[in-house]
Formats: sequence, C-alpha cells, structure tokens
Amino acid sequence: MSHAPEPTPGPSKKRPLSQVTHSDDHTEAPQKVSKIHPFFSKPQEKKTEPGPFKWLESLGPARSCLHGINLQPRASAKVAALDLDGTVIKSEFGAKSANGKPSFEWWRSCVPDKLKELHESGYAILLVSNQGIKPGALKIWKEKISLIGQVLDTVPFRILAAIQKDKFRKPMPGMWYEIERIFKEENVEIEKSSSFFVGDAAGRQYGKGKADFSCTDRKWAVNVGVKFYTPEVCFALGKAGMKLTGFRNISLNFLPTKIIPCQVSGCLHYLTVSLL
Repeated sequence: MSHAPEPTPGPSKKRPLSQVTHSDDHTEAPQKVSKIHPFFSKPQEKKTEPGPFKWLESLGPARSCLHGINLQPRASAKVAALDLDGTVIKSEFGAKSANGKPSFEWWRSCVPDKLKELHESGYAILLVSNQGIKPGALKIWKEKISLIGQVLDTVPFRILAAIQKDKFRKPMPGMWYEIERIFKEENVEIEKSSSFFVGDAAGRQYGKGKADFSCTDRKWAVNVGVKFYTPEVCFALGKAGMKLTGFRNISLNFLPTKIIPCQVSGCLHYLTVSLL
C-alpha cells in the first residue's frame, strides 16, 4: 500500500529576530502615564501690557522730586491738587505691603468718580505727596502709583513726590513752583482763584484728645495761595473743625512771615512762608 507523499512545508511567515523592531516587542509592560489634576497644575504666566502711567525724570538739582504722568495730562488754568495718602487712597503709614507687593485701597469708593468728574470739568489733576521712605519701600510705592494709573485709565493726572527734606517737601511750595513752570512751557498761566488743594493734614480737632497728625497740607495751601478743602468736604462726606497749630496771635494787625531763599529751576526766589 503506497503512502501519499508528505507536503513540503512552505516558507515560514515568521520574521527572523534581526528584523523585529522595538515597536513589535511586547515583552515589556506599557508604562503608566501619570495625570495631574488641573487644580494642581501651574497656570501659565500671562504677559501684562504696560499701563498708562510712566515715571519721568525727577526734578530739582538733587533729583529729590519724583515726577510721573498718567496718560497725557494737559495744562489747565484750573488745578485740582490732592494729597495722596489719607486723601485719594487710604494711608499705609506704619504698615507693610503684603508679600512685599504693591497694593492700595481708595480712601472712599467715590474717589475715582470724583477725579473723573474734575477732569471732565476742565481741571488739571495734580497729586502731591511727601515720601520720606527707604529705597526698598520707595520702589514698591512707585509700583503702587502705576497700579493706580491702571485703574484710572481714563483720567489723566500728574504726580509730584518730595523724597527729601528740602524745598519740595510740604509745606514748602517747591512742587507748586515746578507745576507753574511746566504749565508755562505750554503757555498756560494757573489761576489760583480757580484752583484748590485737598488734604487730610488739616489741623482738625475731633475731641477726646484726637486730632490730625499735623496741619502740613493746609499750610501748603496757604503758602501756595489756593483754597483748601479736607477730603470729607471735597467728596461731600461732611466736615470737622480745623485748627492751625503753632504761633498765632489774632491781636496782630499783620501776618507774621519768614523770608527764606529758595532756588527753583536755577533761579533764586525769596519765599514768604506763613508761620501760622
């Protein structure tokens, strides 16, 4: 009995080991991809556009008067000058900024609207401030002014800040003289009768031994020659009694003054400063 021949095996469909790629090798277990919950993921930092405020070159021979502008403030015959701390924003005297970052809070919520109203009424908005603080704190303070400018993005204003005890520091009128000079460069003469200054250092007496820390702001208005208002009056919140401390004798029929030399913008002036 004859047997059928066994079929010849065909070519193997398996590839030799040398042709096996890493993608075909399934001997290793697939690695587990760890996922991070969005709550713990680090957000990407957003690039912030520069605000409308910028610092200009400081004024004075010793560069002791900081000078900055928000938007493009124009000179006007009517000037609404305001103190900063305790008038436009809440005072942070003796307090430290959180985490060393600049921050501020309006003195009252109505302040931005009032500043906008003054601007739309034709006033040039001027902020004047005494800032005798250390360089590190001054850097944060300057950044805070930039934040204020970002909020007041439709209100042009100019700010001057005295950082030394010289002719620019209130109640000395050096900062006002600089504004007069800057405005004259735009052919604008300031009308003092139509201008005013707002400040919280007004010599007010509140009773029970409480009073303003000084009357520097009111003295500055007297030395400059413009009307003076407290923040409460300017922002229509009421008023408190004011008292100018220091020598004052109503029996005198003349105003006691002191004549002192003061150099402003290269010219020597003689200031008549009220001693009241």
